[in-house]
Amino acid sequence: MIESPISGEPTELCISCQIHEDIENVGVTVAIKGLAEGGEVALLMNCLHDKQPLNFSSGEYEIKLSMPYLGLRSGSYLIDIYTKKDGFYHLDSIENFRFKVIVDKNPGQGLFYQMRSWSVARKSE
Repeated sequence: MIESPISGEPTELCISCQIHEDIENVGVTVAIKGLAEGGEVALLMNCLHDKQPLNFSSGEYEIKLSMPYLGLRSGSYLIDIYTKKDGFYHLDSIENFRFKVIVDKNPGQGLFYQMRSWSVARKSE
C-alpha cells in the first residue's frame, strides 16, 4: 500500500467493500479535490460514465481503479467515493479522505502533470 502516490507513475486506488446481497449496475464515483485549489475537483471518475458498471454477489470485494499514469501534481488532496445503484440509489460513501501526491521529477508549473517524451527526427528530402 502506498500512502503517497507519485505523480506520473502507475497508480491503483483500491476500495474494500462487503456486499450483503446480489446487486447489479453499481456505479462508483471518485472525486479528487485539490486542497491548494480551495477544494475544487481536480479529477472526477465514474465507472458508469466509462460504461463499466459493476455487479456483485454476496461477499467481500476489492474494487480497483487503475490509472496508467497519475496526472495530479504534487500536493495535498481529498478524495470522496460514492457508490450508487443505477446511478440514483445511494449505497455508501467515503468523504474527505486525505492523501498527498509527491513528484520525483520536475513537474513544471501546470495544474496537471502530463507524462511525455521529446525526440527529433530528420525529415527526408
